[in-house]
Amino acid sequence: PTIVRLAKLEGVPIHEVLDCCHAAHHISLALAALGQNERERMPLYREHRTLLRNGQWRRVVEELTGLAEIDAENEDVRTEIAYLRKHGEAGRLQYPTFRKLGLPLGSGAIESGIRRVINLRLKNNGMFWREQHAEEMLQVRAQVISKRWDERVEAMRQHLRHDGRIDWEWEPQ
Repeated sequence: PTIVRLAKLEGVPIHEVLDCCHAAHHISLALAALGQNERERMPLYREHRTLLRNGQWRRVVEELTGLAEIDAENEDVRTEIAYLRKHGEAGRLQYPTFRKLGLPLGSGAIESGIRRVINLRLKNNGMFWREQHAEEMLQVRAQVISKRWDERVEAMRQHLRHDGRIDWEWEPQ
């Protein structure tokens, strides 16, 4: 909600999607926490991963919960089941719906964007940034790429005409 508010996205359709591979990884962690070796774990993992991809996260949680009854005190398996339940109840595991909407089911595009936009632009050899200045440069870059630079400069000029202070400092949001 904070990101939506800060990005001024109220009224825009928002779909929260938990990366399908990350969700499936939590199935694997739950099965491993039950003490199953890889040979026992892999068929169950594949079955539950398929159920998850087909939108049957409740069944996955129920079956893992049933398996966990063997070791009811196992905190690790309960943590993984709770993770899947929380994201399922929040609507982030509706993969068939997301596919129909043409939404990506993974976070690869975001991770690639971070690598290309942030790491390659701000982390070159010999480049050092204070956190505040790195944030400012990202804000400037976003304004330029979105073709809002001139609009932003004009807004700052208007502000200075009305405010008149010369000792102000810009704080990125």
